Formats: sequence, C-alpha cells, structure tokens
Amino acid sequence: MPEPITPLLPEPEEIAARAQISAAGDANVMVPGAGDLSYQVIGLSNGIAYNNGISTLTWRHDGIWYDSKWYFYHVKVGEDTLRANGLVTPQGLAPVSALQRTKTDQSVRFDYSGRRLQFAPGATDSELPAGGALDRLSTLVQLGALLAGAPERYTPGTAIRIPLTGKGDVTSAAFVIEAEEPITALDGKTLKTLRLTHTPTREGDPKIEVWLGPQIEYLPVRLRITQPNGDFAEHTVQQAVAVRVPVYQPSAQAPAPALPAPQATQ
Repeated sequence: MPEPITPLLPEPEEIAARAQISAAGDANVMVPGAGDLSYQVIGLSNGIAYNNGISTLTWRHDGIWYDSKWYFYHVKVGEDTLRANGLVTPQGLAPVSALQRTKTDQSVRFDYSGRRLQFAPGATDSELPAGGALDRLSTLVQLGALLAGAPERYTPGTAIRIPLTGKGDVTSAAFVIEAEEPITALDGKTLKTLRLTHTPTREGDPKIEVWLGPQIEYLPVRLRITQPNGDFAEHTVQQAVAVRVPVYQPSAQAPAPALPAPQATQ
C-alpha cells in the first residue's frame, strides 16, 4: 500500500492557498483516482529514432494532497522526469512545488501567501496569478479533471486556457480540443480519447499533444512532446492499476511541515 502523503504546508498557508485558488472559477472538476501507469515510449533524439522506451506515471492523492511523478529515462535521451505535489481543491489541483529533471534541474515553488512563483536555478521570482498557476505535470492531470467533471462543455474547437509555468515565468497556454480519436493501448485495447494540442507561442517551447481517455479516468492515454528541432517523445499507456492512498495521521509531537521540493528518483 502507498505511504500517506505528509501535509506540504502549515495550516495558515494551506488556508491562503485554498482561498487564492477559489478565484479560478467554478468549473466542475473530477480528479482521477490514484494509480500507477506505465507507458511505451517511441521518439526521435538528435535525429536518431528509438522505439523501446518505458516511462511511468505515479499519481497519488488522498483527496486533500497530491504527489505525482512521471519518470522517463532512455540511454539515447537521458532522463526527463517531471515531479509535482500540492493541494486537491474544489477547483482541481493547486501545486506547491514542481521539478523537471533533465541534464539539469528546473524547479518552481508556489508561494500563495506572498503570491509569488519562486524559480530555481536563477533565484528569479514572478507574480502568481490570482487563480493560481500550474506546472506541466499538474496541467496534464488538471485537463483530465476538467473533462471528467463536465464533458459536455468541451467540444472540438474548445480552448482550455491554463496559466502554465515555464523557465522563470508563467504564460497563458491554450490547449485546444481537436477531436475524438481511438488509440490502441493497454496491450491491444482500443480506447476512446480526446486529443488536445498546445501549440507554443514562445520560441524554444515544445508542442504538447495529449490524448485523454475516460476508460482510465481521463489520465493521459498518450502524450507526445515535440521539440522545436523536431525531436519528440511519444508515450502510450500499456498498464494502469488503481491504488488507495491512506490519509495522513499526524502524531502528537509532529513538527510543523516545511515546504519540500520534489526530488526525482528512479
């Protein structure tokens, strides 16, 4: 059984975070249940094709806090891991910290009391938008939570706008619902999906395509990240297993929680 998720914020900061996220609006959301997913990965790295990669999505939440990691390593690519943790709210996910590990680490902390985003390396700060913001991994889950909560609202052509953190700042990212597409996944099953596309507006950012499917609670059935030079990685789900996360029970002498930065581990 998975370990409980230790609270990530002291109570006053949790209250501040929930108050700020409430400004995000009243869109219905349905956060997917916790689970372990594995993906087959094909791609192109420096012009060299590969087709035998494996990635894993570890998605944990207890209805109050969440902790997630999408781990990928391939000898031709190196590591490309996303990690995020934070609050589960009526509006969906409210990250507390996030990390992307490639050749270097890029991390961001979400300071709701100070309404700041704190990026590292570089020690740069940016204003946290009124309704909050999301890192890339939290965005993938949040998009599915929105679709699950009110699927009738999201017809082809609809654009879902997400305040998305990048390298040192936050931008408004549009994810456009393209069409329903059947995807062969889960060891040969045909899954119904909706394909969403984010076309970057800033030089150097990747194109993001994600196929979300109701059969796995709108978690990604397929994810394709395409770099400006044409390199890409395409992840297609092969296994999905539901898990239960127990709620954290503090001891009487437990110290006040700090703000942990997620650490990507294999």
